[in-house]
Amino acid sequence: MVKAPESPTGHQWDNFAQCMRTFHASYCHYEGLSRSSKLGERVLLYFCHGHFDWATKKKVAGSAKKKVDCTRIKPIIFFLHKKMIHGRSRFVQGVEEKFMTFIKVVRDNEWENYLMDKGEGTAPIEYLVHLELGLRAYSDDVHAFGTMPLRSRTHWSKVSLWRKREAYIAVARYLLDMPPGYKQWDCFLWSDYTSRQLMHKTYVSRHHPLSDGNDELHFGCNMKFDWSRHTYKPRGKRATCPTPAVKPEPVMLTRHAAPPLKPMLYDVDNDCFVEFD
Repeated sequence: MVKAPESPTGHQWDNFAQCMRTFHASYCHYEGLSRSSKLGERVLLYFCHGHFDWATKKKVAGSAKKKVDCTRIKPIIFFLHKKMIHGRSRFVQGVEEKFMTFIKVVRDNEWENYLMDKGEGTAPIEYLVHLELGLRAYSDDVHAFGTMPLRSRTHWSKVSLWRKREAYIAVARYLLDMPPGYKQWDCFLWSDYTSRQLMHKTYVSRHHPLSDGNDELHFGCNMKFDWSRHTYKPRGKRATCPTPAVKPEPVMLTRHAAPPLKPMLYDVDNDCFVEFD
C-alpha cells in the first residue's frame, strides 16, 4: 500500500487486488477447485475480506525485555505479505561477499545503467558472466537457494525464479546506493515499488534465461565453472504414515464498504496506472 502523499495520483493505492487474484488462482489450482464455483467464490471473498488470529508477542509495561504472548486480528493480506517477504533479508546480508567481483566490474566500467533498463540494452559478456557467478556463490547458503542447488545443471535451472530475482534486486539496490530496507507494507514508498518492478523485469528478461546451467551455449569460453565439484546425491526419504483428514472450519466473512475508486495496476512498461481488470 502506498499512502496518498507518496502516490503519484495523490490517492492511496495498493496492489492487493492483483495479489489476491493471483493467490486465488493458484490456490484453486492446487485444491482442484473451479474459480467460478460457489466454494471458489467463497474462498475469494474470504481472501479479500476475511481476517485471522495472528499470534505474536507484546512488551510488558515497565519492562524493557519481558514479553507475553498475545493474539491480534489481522486481514488476510497481512498473512500473505508475511509469507512473501519471509527471508528476503538473507540475500541482503550476503550481497557484498557473494557479488564482490560483479560489484567491482560494474563500478570500474560504470555499467550501472544496465541494472534497471528492463533488459532492453545489450550488456557486455563480462557483466553477464559475473552476475551469474554471483548468483551461484549463494550455493553455500541453504536458507537462500536450498540444499546443494549446484548438484547438477538441471537442478540449478529449477531453483525458484524468486530466489535468483531477490538476489539480483539486492545487488542492484546496493550498486545504486539504495537503502537495503523497505518501509512497512501498509506505507510502502512508491520509488521502492517502481524500482523493484524495473529490476524484476530486467532480471527476468536478461539474466534468468541464461541461468539454466547451459554455460557453453550462453557464455562460450568466457565462463569456466566446474560442475563436478558440486555433485551431490541426496539420501532417499523415509516412508511416512498418512495423516488423518481434518474437517475444515466454516469460513467466516467480514464485509467492508466498497472502495471509492476503481483498482489501479502499475504498468512498468509505460510507467503509468491502468485499470485492473
